[in-house]
Amino acid sequence: IYRRILQLRARLVPILTRSGFAVLGEDMSEDRKTGIITVTHPSRDLVALGKSFLAAGVEISQRNLRDGTPIIRFSPHFYNTEAEIDKIASLLE
Repeated sequence: IYRRILQLRARLVPILTRSGFAVLGEDMSEDRKTGIITVTHPSRDLVALGKSFLAAGVEISQRNLRDGTPIIRFSPHFYNTEAEIDKIASLLE
């Protein structure tokens, strides 16, 4: 299960970084990475983007960092498909 989660993570993170998102904790060692992917963006309205993900059936979590910076959390799990990850890419275009 863990390997599958990391495969999905490895597919999603480049999609997010190509779209200008900063992935929090991405500099940690590989053995500490999990399926939770937390992102910020310097200019996008993450509240509106999060609502559009939810409306399209992409389950995400919207939160704020302690300083108030909005974040979006993705949590792909072993039952998710590559097509579902690719859907995120299409929503970001």
